[in-house]
Amino acid sequence: MNNADAALGVETRGRGVGRISRSDTRVTQWRGALTMGCAALGVGIVHVTEPAAWVRADPELARLLRSMAVLKILLVALTFAAVWWRLGRALSLPLGVSYLIGVWAMAGCCALLWQFQSLSAVAVAFHLAGALVLIGAGLDGAVVRRSARAAPRALVSRTVDPS
Repeated sequence: MNNADAALGVETRGRGVGRISRSDTRVTQWRGALTMGCAALGVGIVHVTEPAAWVRADPELARLLRSMAVLKILLVALTFAAVWWRLGRALSLPLGVSYLIGVWAMAGCCALLWQFQSLSAVAVAFHLAGALVLIGAGLDGAVVRRSARAAPRALVSRTVDPS
């Protein structure tokens, strides 16, 4: 393991594939990066940009778009919670980075949407970032194994007659 990998909490096994360790300090660092990245993007974008000029001309459309932004913020909060949970377990470095980038991009898109900046591009970027997180979750063996293990137990518990 080289110094850069050790600083990131990456353990190399087998064919040089890096895995993020479960040590408490590494989990805290990855979760801190998730939190600080989302907060910095959201606050930074809202602080630096001004709402688009057309907002004053069409306040009803602005209210509609702000309500859409609130719904997208709720989606980011749910995704954030799921990724927060997942970062508490060992996972590969590329998967961890894809989770971080996906959630950060979703948070940044929400801030841009709130400021009415490049609405079409922001909507596309938001959904691509969400797809990145979902694809990562689909490729993540731990999530797939956990859900596959839970499904048969739930099915058996409903179908087995105790008498």
